[in-house]
Amino acid sequence: MQFSEVCTAVDAGRWVEVPEGFAATVRKAVAESGLRLVPRWRVNVATRNPRQLAKIYAGTLDEAIAAGICQASDTTDGFDWNSLLAFIKELLPVILQIIALF
Repeated sequence: MQFSEVCTAVDAGRWVEVPEGFAATVRKAVAESGLRLVPRWRVNVATRNPRQLAKIYAGTLDEAIAAGICQASDTTDGFDWNSLLAFIKELLPVILQIIALF
């Protein structure tokens, strides 16, 4: 699903599956980043909200596809999010923008 499709699904009240370990990986990226307290807190709170987490996941996946790290046809069940930790750290500004939208 693309970011806009996930947002539409979440807003319609449909459940969107996020791979296990994704939220923990985002939290680890935040903990290891140089973000200030308030942005770190925002990301941590958002990753505990299933609706926000689905949107963060969709945005991250869209960026990973755009960066060539994965392909749209790849199954996300097999992703090793810990190996993508550096990429997620780079995406923290984008993740904060996603959170600010909603």
